[in-house]
Amino acid sequence: MKQADVVLKALLAVIRQERERRGLNYEDFSVAAGLHRTTLGLYERGERGPTVEAALSMAQALGIPLSELLRKAENQASGNPVSEQ
Repeated sequence: MKQADVVLKALLAVIRQERERRGLNYEDFSVAAGLHRTTLGLYERGERGPTVEAALSMAQALGIPLSELLRKAENQASGNPVSEQ
């Protein structure tokens, strides 16, 4: 698996974890992110990768900079889990 695929998979996992941690279901998250809930399901199942615009929308809906989500994903992909701050 290419490194980009590994990081993308980790990014989607981090987004899901953050969504769940905030108690957001697909419907609430889709409204906040401006994305269709079916699309979010495709992302979370790894059936489709988000565009940068969609990833940014999801990050904004979570109130976390996209760069922070990417940092967590890169750490997770490299096997270095990040402790919550």
